[in-house]
Amino acid sequence: MSKKKKKAQKAKKEQKKNATKRLRMLRWLSWTGVGIVTLLAVVLSAFWFPGDIYYVVTETYSFNASESAKIYLAVLLPTSGHYQEVLEPEITWQGSWNSEIDGNLEIVWFEADLEAGDTAEAVIRYQVNLFQGEAQWSGEPAADADMMPSDTIQSDHPTLIDLADQLTVSGDAHQTAFQIFDFTNQHLDFPDTASTEEDVSALDALQAGSGGSQAHANLMAAISRAADLPAHVVSGMLMPETVPFIPVTTHPAEAHTWVEVLTGDDWQAADPSLSKHFYQRALFGWMDGKHLVYETTSKLDEGFGSLVEASGENDTLIGEMSAPLYFVAWSDAPVEGVTLTPAVTLWKIWDARYLMALSIIIILIMLNWLFEKDRKRSGSRHKN
Repeated sequence: MSKKKKKAQKAKKEQKKNATKRLRMLRWLSWTGVGIVTLLAVVLSAFWFPGDIYYVVTETYSFNASESAKIYLAVLLPTSGHYQEVLEPEITWQGSWNSEIDGNLEIVWFEADLEAGDTAEAVIRYQVNLFQGEAQWSGEPAADADMMPSDTIQSDHPTLIDLADQLTVSGDAHQTAFQIFDFTNQHLDFPDTASTEEDVSALDALQAGSGGSQAHANLMAAISRAADLPAHVVSGMLMPETVPFIPVTTHPAEAHTWVEVLTGDDWQAADPSLSKHFYQRALFGWMDGKHLVYETTSKLDEGFGSLVEASGENDTLIGEMSAPLYFVAWSDAPVEGVTLTPAVTLWKIWDARYLMALSIIIILIMLNWLFEKDRKRSGSRHKN
C-alpha cells in the first residue's frame, strides 16, 4: 500500500473518530440540557404554575368508658373559602349528632350514653381541595376590627406608624401592601429553637427580628393597618408535602398563621413567613396549595372558647386541643371514668403539580429523542 493511501486512511479514521467524539459531546450536551430544563420544570410546577391539590382528612375520636357516663364532643371544622373547597363531611357515630355553621367554621356536636366497658368512636371524614394559584378576590367589605389596634397588633404605636409611612407607596395600595409584605419577610427570621410563646406581638417581633408564623402575621397586619390598609390574621393548617395515595398519620399538618389584606377593591392572601427562598414564588396574592384556612385568629379563638364554655361547670373535661385539631370533649363521669384518644389521617388523592412536571419531562424526553433521531438520519444521508 502506498504512503498516500495509508495517509488517506489515517486521515479518514481520525475524521471518523472526531465525528464520534462530536456526536458523544452533542448527545451529552443534549441530555444535560434536558436535565436542567427538567429540573426547572419541576421547580416551576412545584412553586409557580397553578394547580389543584386534593386531600382527604379523617379525624377520629375514640372514647373508652370504665363506668356509665354521658359523653359530649364538639369539633371545629373548616369550610369552603376563597382559595379552598371543603366538601360535606361524612360522619360516623353511634350516638346523636348535629352541626351548625358559625362564620367560616362548622361546629359538629356529638352526644352518647355509654355503659361501663363500652367504647364509642366518632369518625369525621372530609375532602379538602386547595388551589395553588391566585389568591385574591373582591366584593367582601372590611370589618371594623380589620383597622383597629389590639394587644398583639399595635397598629397605633408610633414606631409602627413611622414604619408604615416609610413603606407606603403614594396612590398605590397594592404596591404598599407588597412593600409591607416584603419588609416583614426580610426583617424577621424564624427562631433557632421552637418557641412555646406563639402569640408574639407585632412590636415584640419587630424589635426581636425573629418569630414564627404568628409573629410574621401580626407584624404585617399591624403595619398594614397603620398604613390604612384593612388586614386580619387568619389561622389554619399548613399541609405537609406528601406523596399522593400514601396516608400520613400523627398530626401530619401543623398549625399556621398568615394574613389577608385589602388593597383597594381586592383582598390578597399573604404569608410573609414562607417566602424566603429565591426559587419560591412570593406568597402574596398567591397560595401554594398547602394553606387550609379555618377562620380569623380572633374568631377562631372565640369559637374554641365557646366550646370550652359549653363543657359546663358541673361536667368533667376529658380532653381539648386548639391545634392542629380543634375539639373539646367532656362527660358527667369523673375524670378517670372516660378516656379519649384523638387521631388524624391525611391522604393526598390528587396533585396537579406532579402531573404537570411529569408531562413536561415526557415532552422534553420525546423532543430530545426525535432530535437525536433526526440527527442520525442527517448523518446517514451525509455519508451516502
